Amino acid sequence: MLTCYKVRVVTETSAQGSADERLGANLRIMRERLKISQSALAEVMTARGFPWHQSTVARTEAGKQAVRIGEVEALAAIFGISVERLLGTPEEAEALAAIAQAAQGVRGAAEIMAHVAQRQAEARAAAVEVVAKASASEYKSVRDAAAKLAELLGIIPE
Repeated sequence: MLTCYKVRVVTETSAQGSADERLGANLRIMRERLKISQSALAEVMTARGFPWHQSTVARTEAGKQAVRIGEVEALAAIFGISVERLLGTPEEAEALAAIAQAAQGVRGAAEIMAHVAQRQAEARAAAVEVVAKASASEYKSVRDAAAKLAELLGIIPE
């Protein structure tokens, strides 16, 4: 009895796609993770001296557009990654995109926290000023309220 086996030969190209396909897949992953439209990416590339359109981005992401090394370098710079990482496997690009997205979230949260801290400092300064004025009030209820606010703020009214 003769047994036949189907054997699939796996090469690096077939396992991970051509360089154009990897670039396209990674470009799409990075762009979508960072919520950048194809049109916006085309505008940035054009501003860097490469006359790209939304359709150029779409063809590149589909692996159907040949990309010059200067364009690859510009794309890597736009996404803050190396050329090697942009040409790596889609799994690597997915992981890097997740890291970039997390870093962007942390930066955004830090900006919000800085704004909140500034607002809190301004509110505290205003409250200290109100306590100082209200502590000298002729009305006992105003002085009592000022004392409660001073206690909340951890200050000693003058």
